[in-house]
Amino acid sequence: MRKLWLLFWLLPIGTFAQTVGYPTIPIVQSNNNNLNAASITCAFPSNVTSGNEGFIVAIWESSTNTPTIADTLLSSYGSAKLLSTANLVKMAVFATTFGSSGANTVTFSVVGGAFMVISCVEMPPNWTLTVDTSSVTTYSGSPSTITAPNVTSNFNNDLIFTIFGDDANTAQYWLTSANLGNAWSVTDRDGSCTQGLYVSIAGAKGTVTGQTVSGGTSQGTVATLAFQPNALAINSPSVLPDGALSTAYKYTLLATGGVSTYTWSITSGSLQSGLSLNSSTGAITGTPTTSTNNSITFQVTDGTTTVTKAVTLKVGATMGTIALIQGVASTVGTGSNPLAFTSNVGSGNLLVVQYGYNNSLRNFFKCTDTLGTVFSPVANYHSLAGDFGQGSQMMIMAGVAPSSGADTVNCVGTNIIDQLSEFSNINFIASDTTAGTNGTTTPPATVTSNSLSTLVPNQLLALACTVTTGSGVTISPVAPFVQVATPPAAYTSNLGYDVASTVTSYTPQCSYTNASSGRWIIGVAGFRPSAGAISPPSKLIYFPQFK
Repeated sequence: MRKLWLLFWLLPIGTFAQTVGYPTIPIVQSNNNNLNAASITCAFPSNVTSGNEGFIVAIWESSTNTPTIADTLLSSYGSAKLLSTANLVKMAVFATTFGSSGANTVTFSVVGGAFMVISCVEMPPNWTLTVDTSSVTTYSGSPSTITAPNVTSNFNNDLIFTIFGDDANTAQYWLTSANLGNAWSVTDRDGSCTQGLYVSIAGAKGTVTGQTVSGGTSQGTVATLAFQPNALAINSPSVLPDGALSTAYKYTLLATGGVSTYTWSITSGSLQSGLSLNSSTGAITGTPTTSTNNSITFQVTDGTTTVTKAVTLKVGATMGTIALIQGVASTVGTGSNPLAFTSNVGSGNLLVVQYGYNNSLRNFFKCTDTLGTVFSPVANYHSLAGDFGQGSQMMIMAGVAPSSGADTVNCVGTNIIDQLSEFSNINFIASDTTAGTNGTTTPPATVTSNSLSTLVPNQLLALACTVTTGSGVTISPVAPFVQVATPPAAYTSNLGYDVASTVTSYTPQCSYTNASSGRWIIGVAGFRPSAGAISPPSKLIYFPQFK
């Protein structure tokens, strides 16, 4: 066993009628390591945050001894959440809530163990550390596809881990689904045994289908593990995405937890005229006919528990016009870290970071900047198959600048950031829709992404394209997309944008010249515009009638 391949998959927003629907990928950072030894470490790339949750997944061989785990911050992991030692490939999952913030390295040990692989992941505290249900099985004979066992959840929106462990050095795990929009992966060039780990958010309680992957090359162990969510809660933001007068609106309220079907209602305030709430799905739809800023209290119940949340919904006279303020590309073809905006950025503007990295750097990094912007991962795309040295990954991060001023962005690691861009009049940094695809052969002159359907007019579409190798490569967005900044010569990545004026399906394209090796990615993320100024409430003027 010689290689590691680690993947995390989050189901796209709206996959289920009842879904967590996190507006961005709910993962903070990750790292991994592999070693033919009885003890192994995994260092988080950046400081972890107190109150966040840490998940440690490991596989090994040779020993059935119970593993031990400790970290720099003296976190309490307790006993394993899943422990399987009956098969050739052993497996363990530990979890903790970080009691303090700071640099953190995890040490995982098994007396007599060998061929170890470990992955450490930091996530926000949206779930408990109590296991709802789990199932473990095995496979052999080098099947072309491997499917993890199903489990039956007892709660809405469980956190699901699907884990693959293979006794081989050439296993290639990648999802059989063509939708790569919110997939991300972590790997290491040097490995001991092969591990694949997928994370997803379940919908309504009931059967959770294990992920299916391609690529097992020997025999191994497969598990599906579900963690319970926190208590029933409405996790939509306090300020909903803006709407505009006479423009079709669509947004679905988000809830987590509970044990039965949700029922939504309004207990205080009201939606603008023309909008309505679907009591079963939480969807707010319609075409508003009044331009106001409403305060509304929504309620959701699962039949056992009832919770409320006060939010505001603004319907402006028009949608704001999204504009590119500035874009900057790395000055070297391999990317640079950190990377600075050329001019001061404006308070409240959207900052988009596009970065990619090859197989040797495939970890999930935090991005920070001078102004203290909170960057969230919006879309992630990967290129898999072939050999491990040829893989690549590309991510789109976004955040709203909290103030104005000079700004330098830094993503932990090296040779990562490809391009930065600043846009005005963006209301909702969550990507409404994502689309992406990849290739394993030399890309054609024009590469087309999977289709993307916008939800509202004048939505910003950010298009990222990359390729791993080539001599004198040029990559350019195809009209109507335009690049945010001119990359240097022979640059193997580019970021383009378009403001989609109508609600329809788009299939963005990039042109490639002199690209080779067959490892390319193209992906798109969509962002909602802000609404324009609110019109004053209409006043009815009555003229008295005299007889």
